[in-house]
Amino acid sequence: MIRKSTVLLCLILLAAMPLFSDETNEETLARILKDAVTISVHSQIVMHEEENGWESELTKVTIPGRTVTLLFETETEKLSIELTPFKVDESTYMLTAVSNFWHESGEGAQFRSSFKSIKLEKDELILFYPLGLKTQEALLGGSLHMELGIKIIPYERATEEQTE
Repeated sequence: MIRKSTVLLCLILLAAMPLFSDETNEETLARILKDAVTISVHSQIVMHEEENGWESELTKVTIPGRTVTLLFETETEKLSIELTPFKVDESTYMLTAVSNFWHESGEGAQFRSSFKSIKLEKDELILFYPLGLKTQEALLGGSLHMELGIKIIPYERATEEQTE
């Protein structure tokens, strides 16, 4: 009985918290958008060192500390990339990238995972090779690799550029 009363009291307090807040919804949204960033990713598969086999552009909006997940799948492979920006100061971010790669063949399944972090300035372009060059060559028997060009742009400026 005491446990149910405690849980009920906690739920009531959580529901009533917005009533005691000094911020309006608009102020809260403005504060969140002030910190929001746009992660722009240009993905491509490069074959034979110069020929582009496939390209894609993707833009995701997030807030520092919140992960953006990219997923690439074929019948025998699956690549999941988790990008998480962390704000260091007004113009610098720490970007973490976790990649998980699954490959199935007649000989069985393989799994590879990697974790990278890099400090970058806003608008700085970095290149990320989620599979590495040697992994792709070993799996596919040729000179084929995937690369991602990644940029972090403050959300407010990204939306201003789109409306111009």
